[in-house]
Amino acid sequence: MPNSSNEPSLTPSADSPGQKAEKARAGKSVAAIIGAIAVVFLIIFVGIIGHALIFGLSQ
Repeated sequence: MPNSSNEPSLTPSADSPGQKAEKARAGKSVAAIIGAIAVVFLIIFVGIIGHALIFGLSQ
């Protein structure tokens, strides 16, 4: 088990528990939005490749 007293760490936050909860919720929201955008781009990418394969091979 690592000795945590020798490890570098961040200083404790001065935020209240309410502020910490708000920041955690905001961080999860940002991650969800970025994830949703990534999924949309992936669907578009797969659609373009699929379209190219279907219509490119029929020419």
